[in-house]
Amino acid sequence: MRLPIFTDASEVTMCIVAYPQVQATLKLTYVMFYYLKCRVAPTRHTTILKLRHQAAVYGVRLRRQILREHDVNLDKIYHWTDSSTVLLWLQSAHKKQHVFVANKAAEILENSSMDQWRHLKGIENPADIGTRGMSIEDLKECGWLNGPAWLQTDEKKWPKPWC
Repeated sequence: MRLPIFTDASEVTMCIVAYPQVQATLKLTYVMFYYLKCRVAPTRHTTILKLRHQAAVYGVRLRRQILREHDVNLDKIYHWTDSSTVLLWLQSAHKKQHVFVANKAAEILENSSMDQWRHLKGIENPADIGTRGMSIEDLKECGWLNGPAWLQTDEKKWPKPWC
């Protein structure tokens, strides 16, 4: 079983979406909409980059919750973000950073590794939908409940790891 987790944030909200996958046969993969969490962004001014970094923290916290509450054998866990800055902050966690960034990066890297983090375009990030809102009609048509179509393909066709 694989667990892809997508994170994103905007000025008003943060969104984390998980799509556990079960490989039924060599050619058939079942993707399930498992979990969605939207949080309202803090009212005091915070940069979008810091909000996206916080969303990544919520992504690893969701991962911990899933592993703690469900008795499943996960082969691979993936974290996706459309923020290259967040990935650079994680990659340079060993260097001196601002306290906020350093603390968030430390929590993320205690619960995941850099090879599990991947970058994708914002348009391909299903968590992006949760940060900008969408009508019910558009939500039904966009395939959000199934995740990106490439999730049902071979992993070799997925976006490449960041590092």
